[in-house]
Amino acid sequence: MVKHAMIFAAGFGKRMQPLTNDCPKPLLKINGKSMLERIFDDLIIAGIARIVVNGHYLADKVKDFIEEYSSKTNIEIIFAFEPEILETGGGIINALDFFEGKDFIVVNGDNLFYHNTKPNIYSKMISTWDPEKMNSLFLLHETNKADGYRGNGDFDLSPSGQIILSEDKCKKYVFAGVHITKPQHFLGLEKQRRSVMDIYRKMNFEKFYGLINNSSWFHVGDPESLLEAENKLKEISKANL
Repeated sequence: MVKHAMIFAAGFGKRMQPLTNDCPKPLLKINGKSMLERIFDDLIIAGIARIVVNGHYLADKVKDFIEEYSSKTNIEIIFAFEPEILETGGGIINALDFFEGKDFIVVNGDNLFYHNTKPNIYSKMISTWDPEKMNSLFLLHETNKADGYRGNGDFDLSPSGQIILSEDKCKKYVFAGVHITKPQHFLGLEKQRRSVMDIYRKMNFEKFYGLINNSSWFHVGDPESLLEAENKLKEISKANL
């Protein structure tokens, strides 16, 4: 059972400027609640016992929020400060000791889900995870159904559910910012600025599987998509009253 999690919250949020000029992107509020708080709430529901949050840009604000949230829960939340930003791969390597050699779930700090089904998507990821068969499990969303996303997708899937690095310009699925991985993928790697996807590419994504997300997922990349997410959440909430 996966009990550890890492949330990426160190980035500069440049595409979200000017909203991020004095507020870290994960702390931007959508309908009165920050994205980081929403992730904390959902991970706790999924049974996570220790959460690690990295920080660099406006790190004091992230740290202060963690301390405030931690005072209201028994869950252990650790702030991993990065004096120099390390990106996703370096961020994991920097925090690796906190996972105590256990598999862990990784979440982008700007992820926004509306969990219109139970269990929530983090619980589904954990229950789907098979460490004997998988090196990693990625949450994927159909590219043409991703709110706020304007790209061409990231991956295709084989009939068995394994990730395919297709040469097609348009991929069927976009990575939805959540995956489960193993600490051994990062052992012995130098703590430096690097992307986690670069590490996985060197593994050729071997035995990497995908879980298709059926919940509402919002790609919050810029002020326009933030507004879209707010409006969409209001619509969904009204429909479920």
